[in-house]
Amino acid sequence: MNIDVAINSYRKPESLIYTLLSLKKSDQHQLIDTIYINDDCSNDGTTVFYQAPLFIEAMQPIQLKLRTNRKNTGYGRKIVTPEIFFSQLNNFRLSRINYKQIRRHGFYVSNDVRYQWAINSTDKDYLLIIHDDILFKQDVCKLYLDSLMALRRGAIVGDLGQCWICREKELADCTPDKVNRGIYPNPYFPLARSEQGSLPLAFERRCRINEWCCMLKVEVARQTKPHYFGNYEEKGDVGAYWFSEIIRKGYRFCEPLPTQAQRDAYYHHGWQGHTGHAVWLSKENTHQDIYDRAFIRQRLESDFGYKLAVH
Repeated sequence: MNIDVAINSYRKPESLIYTLLSLKKSDQHQLIDTIYINDDCSNDGTTVFYQAPLFIEAMQPIQLKLRTNRKNTGYGRKIVTPEIFFSQLNNFRLSRINYKQIRRHGFYVSNDVRYQWAINSTDKDYLLIIHDDILFKQDVCKLYLDSLMALRRGAIVGDLGQCWICREKELADCTPDKVNRGIYPNPYFPLARSEQGSLPLAFERRCRINEWCCMLKVEVARQTKPHYFGNYEEKGDVGAYWFSEIIRKGYRFCEPLPTQAQRDAYYHHGWQGHTGHAVWLSKENTHQDIYDRAFIRQRLESDFGYKLAVH
């Protein structure tokens, strides 16, 4: 059985190419058929690197498909599509519609929502979703596929929990390993208690399977529209609202690598010394740009013999 891969791109071609070359090397069972690279309007020549004959040859026999969003989706912004707008109107959920945002950005097509182009386009049953700043070491494709296929009514597997922003870590000694074994921190899981208290109305969407390395069952992702896996909803990070929705509907999840040591053996997220978002947050705060293009190019050449043209 083959799988496809979804990855977002934004102004870091060196990092994305390194990620994909390491992913291909780790794919010992050659499960990957097609990789969908969706660029979020880099507008700086980034996509040229993905179309280079040398890169296409280096990734063979894996197919590469490239798309650029109609308009930039930004970081932390809920993307409103016509389907979302009319679904909320029909369900009298007007309070969840941000009219100011619609006036400023307009409507987006569903393919602009993070990872949705791949979900809409793939002909595979399972889709691996990754960030552009991962060094893969072992065959996570086979591990995740076997884990997801073994789940009855399985929807998603991957790295569980946003413990760094979740109060349940302190209040209930909650850990991903406990959740993985069905030990939940409160009766409202995957909701987490907020700073306001412990009443049901004072809960927030915190827990999720993190999208930097996870695998979805495509059929489930399509059935949950217009609640898109890659969108920011209900003040939650990517996938948090979707995660609570699939659990409410009786779907299951698991974390195949529940400890940091296990994850480190398979992949290293943020191997450059920072996460991908930190690069752009740094720029927005007028701090030093921490994205080191020269370092990654050197690693591309030393690790894969791949020489990237100067940007």
